[in-house]
Amino acid sequence: MSDASSLPDLSDRREPSGKTRTELPVFPTGTAGQSQVRQAARRALCLVLAGLSACTTPLPSPLPPPPPAGPQVPHLPPTLPAAALASVVVEVEDERLQFDPAIRQASQVLFAGVPPSTGGQPLVIGVPVIGNTGIQTGATEAMGAMLAARLSTLRPDLRLRPFSSDSLAARPWLLLATLTPVHSVHQPEQPPAEYRLCLALADLASGTLLATAQVKTRTDDFDPTPLPLFIDLPLWAPDPVQLAVTRSCRNGRTGEMLPEVWRESLPAAPLIQQATLAYHEQRFAQAQKLFETALPLAAGHAAQIHASLYLLHVRRGNRAAAMQSFAGFARRALAQGRLTARFNFGAGTSRMLASQHPYSDWLREIGQQMLRSGQCLAVVGHSRHMGSPVAEDRLSLQRAQWVGQRLLAQTPALAGRVHALGMGARLSLVGSGDDSDADALDQRIEFRPATCYRPERQ
Repeated sequence: MSDASSLPDLSDRREPSGKTRTELPVFPTGTAGQSQVRQAARRALCLVLAGLSACTTPLPSPLPPPPPAGPQVPHLPPTLPAAALASVVVEVEDERLQFDPAIRQASQVLFAGVPPSTGGQPLVIGVPVIGNTGIQTGATEAMGAMLAARLSTLRPDLRLRPFSSDSLAARPWLLLATLTPVHSVHQPEQPPAEYRLCLALADLASGTLLATAQVKTRTDDFDPTPLPLFIDLPLWAPDPVQLAVTRSCRNGRTGEMLPEVWRESLPAAPLIQQATLAYHEQRFAQAQKLFETALPLAAGHAAQIHASLYLLHVRRGNRAAAMQSFAGFARRALAQGRLTARFNFGAGTSRMLASQHPYSDWLREIGQQMLRSGQCLAVVGHSRHMGSPVAEDRLSLQRAQWVGQRLLAQTPALAGRVHALGMGARLSLVGSGDDSDADALDQRIEFRPATCYRPERQ
């Protein structure tokens, strides 16, 4: 999909094949139809984002109704159905393996069809990440070390090289690894029953994909805790580069060309990883310098880098620079169709707690950018798994309403173009229900731009 505004939800959700795309309804006009407009907008988002019949229960929104001249209804861009991202690689086993056996088996399958190298082919192992978020966790960190140990014995003919600019400049083979939670589309309120471990081997000299392998792994024997930068980041947006990597790993075929956005952004990847490690070691000045160096090299990673620079400026007490980075992040995230933020709500409530982050400035900047764009905006609340879908729906809606009302207070000219929606835990990115750093991203607010249109009067 070339349109950046239609980036799909990357959560791996099982869905029957052949599901048709849901069209948005025609909304009623006039004062009597205003309540139906808000209800239909919520149903439309639920159906377009997830295809879930459970979303269709209408929930009221206290945001100001559309002006009498006629409601402006958000026409949300469709997201790619989960079925379209289904793997074309035959899974090696239906059994859910423990983490270490899964890595060993995936490595063996990946290299089974790759002939031995006679000249000591260089191999670089990329930074493993969670496939639907790009986040690094204790599990992905361990996966990198385990892959290196496994390949040193499985393929001694290959020369392992560090993930660095110099190594990548030699155009080696590059091994990519992702670990993605698999949710059931029929029971989205339940935590994921398994993770999908995916490996892809790329040849940077020819720019082609050599092989892929996927196995299922259990969820109970690895560390899901994000590494320090990803715990602290209050901002997130789908990364086009990570999206391309995830698609190649899941759907890639031997011999196909690597995605252009991924190849173009590759020179920045080692700098981003060095900056990430510097942050983990609390070398914040060095991390900032490395992120700033990487920024002009990787347009595909720009939102991620701006979010990281925002955090570093906040940590170093430079509020003006922080908001400049936030503006850059917001511009790119909204252009991609989704800006995600974590607000410091009290546990189980819509009450806002003290925070180092200037939420009012965030909302003012988002409001001004939306005002200039002329678009409508869906403010979408999400919650952790709490065991009660009704409570999750209510809490996520209340939080979205709180944020939407304050956004309108900052930018009153958006009245009638902002709609609050609550999705509960149906579109969890993690879904563990741990109520910890591991699933903090599930408790998020999304800002989704949408095309405004005025229904014709009957």
